Amino acid sequence: MRSGIVLIVDDDKLTTDAVRNYLARNSKIFSYFVSRNSAEEAFRFLPELKEYENEEFRLLITDFNLGKSQWIKNGVELALLIEDIHPEIRIIVMSSSRKAKDECVRHGYHFLRKPFSLVALKDAIDTVMRAPDLARDE
Repeated sequence: MRSGIVLIVDDDKLTTDAVRNYLARNSKIFSYFVSRNSAEEAFRFLPELKEYENEEFRLLITDFNLGKSQWIKNGVELALLIEDIHPEIRIIVMSSSRKAKDECVRHGYHFLRKPFSLVALKDAIDTVMRAPDLARDE
């Protein structure tokens, strides 16, 4: 049975649309797929979660470089803010940057190197959703 919400964040609309459309067609574990094109839009979406009755916010897929932001400098910072509110969330950060990978590893987030195949995306999602719940040491 499908349940749960996935939030996809990237300043490249083609990427958010492609990921959302792929998941909507192929996911067997999620019910809702929401995409936003900036860190601010993503953060402003959080109060809307209550509109999805009986659905948990289960996965954040975000780009590391989110373009110009007034108060969130990258996808890892967005993930940290969201994780403070939703500690159960699973997180995948996408980027082609080595700096991004290092920062993801430091925070215990799954890193997905861009460009990626749909198989790599599926594998990343399977990996983070199967991982045990671990308390992060920050």
